[in-house]
Formats: sequence, structure tokens, C-alpha cells
Amino acid sequence: MYDIVIIGSGPSGAHCAKRLSKNKNLKILLLDRRPMDPTSKIIKSCGGLISSHAQDALRKEGMVLPESIKVDPQFHYVKTYDLKYNLLRGYRRDYINIDRLLFEKWLIDMIPDSVERRFSTHVLSIEETTSHFRIQLKSNDTTEWIESSYLIGADGARSILRSTFFPHIPSPKPYIAIQEVYPTTRNHPAYYGMFDPSITDYYAWLIQKKDRIILGAALETGNETNEKFQSLKEKVEKHCDIRLGTPIHREGAFIARPLRFSHLFFGKGKISLIGEASGSISPTSSEGYSYALNTAKLLCDSIEKHGLTSLATSSYDRSAWIIRLSILGKWLKSPGMYVSWIRSLVMKSGFTAIPLPKEK
Repeated sequence: MYDIVIIGSGPSGAHCAKRLSKNKNLKILLLDRRPMDPTSKIIKSCGGLISSHAQDALRKEGMVLPESIKVDPQFHYVKTYDLKYNLLRGYRRDYINIDRLLFEKWLIDMIPDSVERRFSTHVLSIEETTSHFRIQLKSNDTTEWIESSYLIGADGARSILRSTFFPHIPSPKPYIAIQEVYPTTRNHPAYYGMFDPSITDYYAWLIQKKDRIILGAALETGNETNEKFQSLKEKVEKHCDIRLGTPIHREGAFIARPLRFSHLFFGKGKISLIGEASGSISPTSSEGYSYALNTAKLLCDSIEKHGLTSLATSSYDRSAWIIRLSILGKWLKSPGMYVSWIRSLVMKSGFTAIPLPKEK
């Protein structure tokens, strides 16, 4: 019997495991379906940028990014393209460009050996008894049942904990994030953000990492995702003067976009949700690292105070007012980014824009 099982070893799950391990009396298991080794071909579709908010969250937790995780070029501004109106502006932003897989491994490596870790392990089902939870796992060809007193869902946009126990709670709007990686010999010292309502009501991005360039888009689920991504590629080559060529590989993942307060749900009873599983992700930029770290911290603080009880979960839910407030701020900002005519007026005005340096 485990005291805590954490499903998902991404930034929220890994940081939560590290924080909870301070209590040496807790028997903790961290699960992930991914193998998490250097040769793994399972890569989450993610731009891999540490925003200023995520940098603040890391500093508050006393965490300093190793130089080995960072990749060139580093970005200090974003190039914003409105592909509908053919507008271009530059805006000051300070991102840290990272290798996503190395970042996650760094977070996992900080977890003490007292926490049991199982990778390449799928959660097939979860049952609740009168006193604990039973979780059915599959690793390779082996299936087994384990038991736990408390469950933490850090398993992202398609959280099995959320869908199993809280199907009545509205879920954030789902998107499929598609990325293609191409070779490049040019230097692109900016993060590109692109908007076109004919492709998506969200946004697309272009990010260089060493001698590779990543084109990605958050597309509404349903039909024609491949056609819309192809249309994006054609428009990028036409409007952005970037030749993409043949992709090295393609990757994808589901992401969540909270659009109202009911989409934010942090748990009930002896089940807590953190990171994207709780709906905690920026609805304007899909930035999730800061929310992953902050929700993990809030939950661990509540468990430290109240133990593995339903009171800890409700205390965590109350303390998450700061997460709700942060996302409210994003919603208030959203019309200036996602209402086409407002965005075009803002961009044409040049408000807060900076001169764009030439790329080599």
C-alpha cells in the first residue's frame, strides 16, 4: 500500500514528488507512461520555452537552470505575425530556450531515491474502495493492481483521474498541438507567434533550437487538422520568408485551454489535480511551466499542514485562488490577442512594439 501515487512525471508531478519526499514517512510512487530515457521517441509537443513567470516560479523554489539544459538561440523578443491582415510587430519578451526532455529529466533527477519511480507504465483503470484506491497498471506485458491512500493527477490535458472520478466537471477546451521539426542554416533569434482564424482560433509558433526549427500550432480537434497545418506551412513560407523544406519528424499532443472558471478544478476528497490536469495553463499562450510548479507547491503545502486528508484537498482548492486570479488576468488580456479586429488595431498602433533587428 502506497501513501501517495502521483500519475504523471512532467514538471508538476516531478516537483510535487520532490516536495513531498521531505516527509520521510510517506511511501510515494511516481508513474509515467513515457520511458523517459535519452533514446525515447515519445516527446510531448511543446515549444520548450521558460517564460518570465516560469523563471519566477523556479527562483521562488530555489531552483537554478543548468546551462546544459539551455539551447541556442536565446530569445529576448517575439515576432508577432497576423497572417490574416499581413501585419508584423516585435514585442519585448524574455524567454529561456531549453531542451524540453533534458528539463524534465533534470526535475526528475532531483527527486530522492526514497520515491519509487516507474516509467513505461500505463494506468489502465482506477477504483475507489471505502478506505483507499486500487490502480491497475500495465508495464510491458505485465498487468498488476496496486493500492494507495491518496492520488495526485499530474497527467495533463487528458487526465485519467479527472475523467474517471469527475466526468461531470466541465473540461477545458481541447486542442491538438502539432509540431514539425526542420533543419535550418539560418539564425532566427526570435520566437515567432502567428495568428490566423482560418487555421485556428488559438495560435501557431516558430522556434529555433540549434540547427533545427520547430513549426507548431494549437489546432481545434476534429476534421482537417492536417489540411490546416499544411495551410499554415504555406503561409509561413509566403509571409515570413522562411523555407521549411522536408520535416525531420512530426510530434503531437493534446493541450487544454481553460475558458471559464468551471474549467479549473483542483480535486475533491483524497484526489488532487495539479498542472494542466487541473486546467491550470495560460489560455492565451498555453504556457504551463509556471502553473505546474505553482500548483505543485500549493498542494504540497496543504498536505504538509493537513496530512493525506480531504481537508488537505479542500485547503489546496482554496489556496488556488491565486491560480484563478492569474488566469482571470489572461482572460482579460485575451481580446487584444484573439479578436481579429482588436488585434489588428493594436498591432497597427504600434503600442508597446519594439523595432525589429534584421536576421542573418
